[in-house]
Amino acid sequence: MANPFPGVVDLPSVPIPISDGKSFKVHYLAPYYPKSTGALANEVDSVRLLELKDGGTAGIRHYAAKLQTALLGSRQAAVIVMPSHSVGSAAATGGLRMALKTIQGVADLSACLVRHTAVAKAARAAPGQRPTAENHRDSMQIADRNRIQSQDILLLDDVVTRGASMRGARFVILQAGAKSVTCLSLTRTMYSTPNSEPDEHVIPF
Repeated sequence: MANPFPGVVDLPSVPIPISDGKSFKVHYLAPYYPKSTGALANEVDSVRLLELKDGGTAGIRHYAAKLQTALLGSRQAAVIVMPSHSVGSAAATGGLRMALKTIQGVADLSACLVRHTAVAKAARAAPGQRPTAENHRDSMQIADRNRIQSQDILLLDDVVTRGASMRGARFVILQAGAKSVTCLSLTRTMYSTPNSEPDEHVIPF
């Protein structure tokens, strides 16, 4: 059976372990180099990501174009954007949902995935206190199962680093009856310099 998002599954990906030695893939559009790498000033995708997070037009247009290319050849795309770390149904990045609105054939089902218990942001937590996949799983629920049952869902986030939030959300969506969940992040966190290979040892999946 053909994948419902052929342009997405052809993108680079990072494996996220689940259980019994199995894993799933999170595909990504571009690398993201944090300021600590010293690469941000010269790395367009990284700069545009921060603009998108702030709702900036340049960032929204940049990633809308990349998303549109990735979704070419997809059937009707049912997309869920990862919810905020705080309680509520609003997606974490309004800029990301604004980018989605510019793409025809996309059904934004983000309101179906609700965060009922706040979790800490991994970037602001000490290494031993970062939320686990189980923390994310237990902090979310599906608000409207009828809209996602038997659907091929594209789960979308702005950045993937360890993949814990994607893993938790994917589980919740599948348990609610989705036919499949394909995971896509705008960017993947890198801790090296542009044009070099990512250092897998500093990104503990």
